[in-house]
Amino acid sequence: MIEIATQSIQAVRDLLLEIIEAPFKYASEEEIKIALKSQGALAKLKDVTRRIVPCSLNTQKTAAERVFDNGYCYLDLLRKNALQAIDNANNTSKSSNKTTRAGQKKKIAELEHDIALLEQQNIMLIALVQNLKHKLELYANSDSEQLQANLRHDLIEIRAKVSFTNNASLIKKVFGND
Repeated sequence: MIEIATQSIQAVRDLLLEIIEAPFKYASEEEIKIALKSQGALAKLKDVTRRIVPCSLNTQKTAAERVFDNGYCYLDLLRKNALQAIDNANNTSKSSNKTTRAGQKKKIAELEHDIALLEQQNIMLIALVQNLKHKLELYANSDSEQLQANLRHDLIEIRAKVSFTNNASLIKKVFGND
């Protein structure tokens, strides 16, 4: 059972990465979109061809902790990024006609949506920087063994939190289309 859960969680990760890289390919697949909406729905996803088996959320979290360095946080971040990529693919495929009043209103709505996404990303980055500053202050006062252990753990956590900023293709798809 452990081996099946491990294969399944790796297949889910591969699927999420594929969705992030090519969201247009999955934009019309309702089953995928429903599975991305929540952690529980993702755990219940079944895809025989990809060797994804449904399981409980707790089983999926346990398997993710065992398989991935960043644990379930990594998988959940991929899920959120995949959902956002599909949403953005659906929004960009319905481009606006900028010459009509209705088209201009639609373009304004699209730009306001982009601004909201950027504001959300900025808030997350500010929170991350503040968190890192706080941790550095704590590390300045700790002994060396504890410091090394804390640094290793926090490095894994930080990599998971900033992984969304390293996805250039997703950023181009979200903000590169006019």
